[in-house]
Amino acid sequence: ERVALVQKHQDAVESKRNFLAFICHELRNPLNGICGMGELLLDTGLDEEQDEYAHFIHANAKSMLHIVNDVLDFSRVESN
Repeated sequence: ERVALVQKHQDAVESKRNFLAFICHELRNPLNGICGMGELLLDTGLDEEQDEYAHFIHANAKSMLHIVNDVLDFSRVESN
């Protein structure tokens, strides 16, 4: 019975890790796209207001990307 409980726990940890890895991957790709397009946008001739908006979008996308990477790193550490 104890072996079965340990196995259930290990399976749950593995499922959680796989889920987090999948979700992080699904979030990371679009966020990388937003960051990249934001950088391209910032290199164009924007007026002051547009430049402010583009910097805001780019900075927030990078912040979200860091959060996603931190969650993924945490899930890797936790599973080891």
